[in-house]
Amino acid sequence: MDEQLLTGYQSQSKSLLGTIPGADRLRSNAMRDFETSGFPTSKTEAWRYTSTKGLRDHVFNLAPPYEAWFDLPPSLGETAARLVFINGRYDEEASDFGDLWQAISIRSLSNHFMSNESRANELVPGNDGLSYLNTALLRDGIVFSVPSGIHIEEP
Repeated sequence: MDEQLLTGYQSQSKSLLGTIPGADRLRSNAMRDFETSGFPTSKTEAWRYTSTKGLRDHVFNLAPPYEAWFDLPPSLGETAARLVFINGRYDEEASDFGDLWQAISIRSLSNHFMSNESRANELVPGNDGLSYLNTALLRDGIVFSVPSGIHIEEP
């Protein structure tokens, strides 16, 4: 793998250390796995029909913080949820859980880990270079906790 590419992604991953409670070890392990495997190629079975050459040409930088400058469409209905992520960050103010909040627990990955940092071990880092890089550059996500027996019919 190109040394400049690897150094660029290593630097970005290190800059994210400490941003999500409990995720530093997961992030570091994922970067180590990415260093070993690199990007998948056409010789990787699951990627045989997909060219990743464009990903290997230069380092993509993490998106900067954003300012909301767009109009969001209305929800699909009373019970529909709209979860908004902008540049890899969950936007709670722009999101709308509809009636889902009555049936399930929804919270950001950061908040989920804040209450118990060992929950970071629940994440599965994937099994190829692109998945490892995604985990190494993880900034946020959503955790849905659905109690047993709950059935949600609408989106």
